[in-house]
Formats: sequence, C-alpha cells, structure tokens
Amino acid sequence: MKPFFLRRFFSRDERRFRPLLADALAVACAALQLVESPSSERREIIVEALIAAWLASLAAGLLATALRRNAAQDYALQSFAALAAGAAIWFSEPLALFHPAFFAALAFACLAAPLPALKDAEAYWAFVEKFCFAARVAGLGAAVGWVSVWATIWSAELLFHLYDAQSSWKTSQRAAIFLFFGVAPIVFAARLPAVEEIGLAAGARDLTRRGVAAVTNWALAPFVLVYSALLWAYAGKIALAGSLPMGEVGRMVGAFGFSALATIAFVFPDRASGPRHVRLLWRIWPYLLPAPLILLTVAIWERVDAYGFTPDRYIAVLLTALCAANGVVALGRRERIIRFAPAAAAIGSLLASLGPWGAIAVSTRWQAASMRSILVAHGASTDNRLADNDERIALSEAETKKWQAARDVLERHHGWSALFPGAPEDARTIERALQARVMVKDSLQSARRTKFFTASSESSWLASDDALRTAHVVARIVVPGARTETLRGPGADNASASLTYEANGSRLIVEAPGHVRSTFDLADLMWRLAENKSRLAMPQIVTTSDGAGDLALLVDALAIRVDDGVSAPTRYSGFVLATK
Repeated sequence: MKPFFLRRFFSRDERRFRPLLADALAVACAALQLVESPSSERREIIVEALIAAWLASLAAGLLATALRRNAAQDYALQSFAALAAGAAIWFSEPLALFHPAFFAALAFACLAAPLPALKDAEAYWAFVEKFCFAARVAGLGAAVGWVSVWATIWSAELLFHLYDAQSSWKTSQRAAIFLFFGVAPIVFAARLPAVEEIGLAAGARDLTRRGVAAVTNWALAPFVLVYSALLWAYAGKIALAGSLPMGEVGRMVGAFGFSALATIAFVFPDRASGPRHVRLLWRIWPYLLPAPLILLTVAIWERVDAYGFTPDRYIAVLLTALCAANGVVALGRRERIIRFAPAAAAIGSLLASLGPWGAIAVSTRWQAASMRSILVAHGASTDNRLADNDERIALSEAETKKWQAARDVLERHHGWSALFPGAPEDARTIERALQARVMVKDSLQSARRTKFFTASSESSWLASDDALRTAHVVARIVVPGARTETLRGPGADNASASLTYEANGSRLIVEAPGHVRSTFDLADLMWRLAENKSRLAMPQIVTTSDGAGDLALLVDALAIRVDDGVSAPTRYSGFVLATK
C-alpha cells in the first residue's frame, strides 16, 4: 500500500489536483530566500520566476484535472507551463514583460482552469468558494504561525535578557519566509477542492458564506445601487453643461466598477432568494454600466491625450473593456458572467503582459512617437535620427507635459532605443544628448527642480576581480565628515598612522602612508543612480581615475542632488581598500 503522500502525488482520482511539482517549487522558492547569497539581484529574479512557475503549474494542474488527464499527462503539462512562466520572468526585458499583468493573468488562470469540467455556473461558483477558502486557511495558518514564532522570540528575549535586535529580526524574517513561501503553498495545494459538479446547497449553512452574504446584502448591494444613481446623475449634469468630467472621476469610477463586479459575484447565491434590493440589483446591473463606463472612457482619454499611454493607463483601458464585455455577455443570461469573467480576465491580462501588444511595448512605442513628433516640430530630428546641430530646444507648457511623461516611461522601461530605431548612437548617448539640448518649461520644472536619490547597500559585496578578493580595509570614510581616519589592517605602521581624504565635487582624493595618492571619480556611479532612481544592487567598487595605485573605493551608501540635470553628491560613505 502506497504511503499517503505518494497516493496524493500520484492519485488516480482524476478529480483532484496532483501537487508534486507545485510543492517542489514552493520548497525551492523558500529555500532560495533562506540561503545567504551575495548576488541579491539575481536571486530576486529567480524567486519571481519560481513564484510564476508555481502559479503556472497550479493552473496547468487544475486544467489537466478538469480534462481528466492521467498523472503522466498532468505532470507533463504542469512542467511545460512552469518552464514557460519561469522563462518569461527570466527573459522579461526582451519580452517587454509587465509583471503585475503577468502575475494577474496567472492568478486568473488558476481560477479559470476548471471551467472545462464545470459547465454549470452554480457548480463553478461553489468550486471558487472552496478555492478561496483553501487560500484563506493557508494564509491565516502562516500568519498565526509567524506571530507565534515572533511572540516566542520576544518572550525569550524578555525573560532571559537576550537583547539582540538584529538576530531577532533575522530569525523572524526567516520564519516568515519559511511559513509564507514554503508551508502555506503546500497547505493550499493540499486543501484544493475536487473539480466536480457540486451545487450551492452543499455550503448553504456554512458560516463563512453566511457572513459574506450578510455584508454583501446589507452593505455592498445598497452601495452599488446608490453610487450608480450618483454616477448617472453626474453624467447627466456634465452632458447638459457640455463640460468634461473632473480629473478624479476616473479613479472613482474605476474603484466603483471593481466593487460592483465583486458585489455581483458575491450576491450570486442569493440572486433569487435574497432581499428585494438584492434581487433588483441582479436583474438590472448590466443596465447600470453605460454611464460609469462612458465617464471612465472620457477620463482615460483625457489623460492619454495630455500625457500619452503608460502601462497603468493601458491596464485601465483593459479593465474598461473587460467591464463592458461582462455587461454585454450578461444581457442574455446573468449567470454567464460567473464563468465568463475569470476566463476573460486571464486572457486579457496575459495579452497585456508581454509581447508587441503588451502594456510596456505599446506605451514605449506611443511615448517614443510622441517625443519624436516634438523633436521634428522643433527641427531637432531628421531621417528618424537626432539632428547634428547643437541648438537648444525650448518647449511649450503642453509639450513639456508630454515630454516629461514620455521621458519617464522610456527611462523606467529602458525604451530609449525605440526613439530612433536603427540609429548608430546607443540609447545612453541619445538620452544624454536630449538631456543637454531640451529645455522644459520652467513653470512646470520649478516644483521638482531639486531631487534627492539615495542608494545604500543591505548585502555583502562581491569582488570584481582577483586583486580585490584579497584586498583589506584601510579606513572607513564618510563625506561630508572628518578628513582624517586612522589606518587599520595590514600595512599600518602604528596606531597613529592616518589616512587623509578630500572631496571635490564628484572626485575624492585619498592619501595614505605607503600608498600612491589616488583619485576616485564618482560621476558615472551618480549618473546611474540618478537615472535608475532606485537602490543599487550591492556596494559599488570604484577604481582610481588613472587606473594606477593599489587603492580602491567600496561605496556602500550614496545620496545625490540633481539640479536641472546636474548631479552633485550630498553624502556618501564607504571603505578604502588596499590590494597589497
């Protein structure tokens, strides 16, 4: 007789999910985060790939279960889906992958996967209810476990006077990683319901369903009815006045649309037996959509016309289209929405997440075209490349808005190469040339003339060559700060031996007994920090400007100020290293 875990992994019950691959991916994801690694940036990418692979294997396994495939076919489909999802994360830049949409697509795919076996809306709703219950149990169990670990550590410190904040935090963090990334996914996979036709009556007396029904019937349903009337009245007001909707209406309508669709899904079990206003909402909700959708469309178009497409606005357009599609589908039979909504959301999110039709690719092309049109209008671009003249360009206020929006998108998503496809200059050269030549409207730039960016290290550093692997610390420096530091480590003749340094703009001059006078230039490091607007991956090694000498600078914290495109350091710290 097979052990329980083998029966569970290779079960012949074709109605139940086989979790072997998903459990292995969860364990690998937790283990990778618990292992100390100097390459934190690559580790984060691998963790994201494992999470995506776990979701994809879950969706593929549920689909194979719905199609009643055997164990071999099931695991083959899970493996293929997991590899494809992990590869998409690993090659996210060439695929122009928009991570939020991609993970949303995988999550909706998990919900939509059982649809081939669950033809009835009530059976599918019952499955999703149990699916969400399994997720809630797994998440709550992990949270309770983490609180228990934290309380135990805190009590031990208090009772035995073991005050080590850093060690306690690290232990609590490791416990959270183990519970949420290792244990919770395994518990969730074990609690997944069978993919089979089950009526709503099976859980009619369930306490959770009754609690959700009470909140939905007496809070959400009245809110949707009243807010719909409010939006219809506002739409009538601006139609009579011939004006455009106010700027915040897009967010208001978007939040309302999400809550309205969630309310429709929640009231499904009580659509025929609930209170009168719930039955009314179920009958008329598709007819409540036109006014909010028109307001949302106009609000989105106003932003797109002024600032162009961004990935966020692309997703807003997608959500508007999905809401409209749900309303159209529900015009025939209201029950269709229960099965249609997750499938449409999964397909739409996947299409929006990658490829030439994805949110990043479309936004980058749109903003590059917008920026090119401004350059052409000012004679700064000819034959699909930057003109050779060095004349500065003064933008109007409207052009400045579009230019800054385009620049933000191209910087954030590394899209400068899309500005002049096929141009001999690389993206960084084009970016610097435009920064020097284009003058934006002062009235718009003055509010953000001075910017502060900070990068600091939270991980150990990896030496870039053999010489630095054997280097030792000579002194710790902080700028601005003391100009003299006591030498330490091998090479210090005595305790009074000292190192002096002088900061001049982006340059740092260091003098130490027994070492060649060295000059370090932080200009390139500051430029990368200003353009990326994010934390540096690890401490940065800066070598001498002329490549001579035996000293190197390990920068572990850096803050800069950017005034009108000119960067200047305000504070930085690090270690002076000696390679001999």
